Amino acid sequence: MTQIDEDNGSVTSIARETIPFMSKKKVPLSPNNYRIWFEYFRGQMPELKERIDALLKEGASFGEELHQKIYKQFL
Repeated sequence: MTQIDEDNGSVTSIARETIPFMSKKKVPLSPNNYRIWFEYFRGQMPELKERIDALLKEGASFGEELHQKIYKQFL
């Protein structure tokens, strides 16, 4: 697991993007799901971002099974 070392303003800004996006996509706000999307919007994990971008482009449904796979692979 990576350590997040950022100032509170950065974290708050990322959260303000993450939570509405998850709500829009109807992603449950579980800790693991939130971590995936927080890291996506944080942009410090290029492989995670590339994978999610590809899934978004394909129109993938971000159900719990897919989130578990992404979490295990990247976090």
